Amino acid sequence: ISDASQQQSRGASEIAGTMDVIRGFTGDTATGANRTARSVGKLAELASELRRSVADFKLPGAGLADALDDDEGSGAPATSDYRVG
Repeated sequence: ISDASQQQSRGASEIAGTMDVIRGFTGDTATGANRTARSVGKLAELASELRRSVADFKLPGAGLADALDDDEGSGAPATSDYRVG
């Protein structure tokens, strides 16, 4: 009975140690997730700032951009009347 009790005690200690390791991983994961969420939020802010800062820029041949946008996602290659050289 004494040997069985000691084995159970050792097993319980091992389980407790494993649970501590898991708790540490869980904390690290939560910390990483929070950092990632903050980074994503900051990236979204920066993207909005960039959109606002370039919104007033006008490029020559702006119709070209519209034509390219129309072809986007259709599976067809983008085409334009613009030629180099």
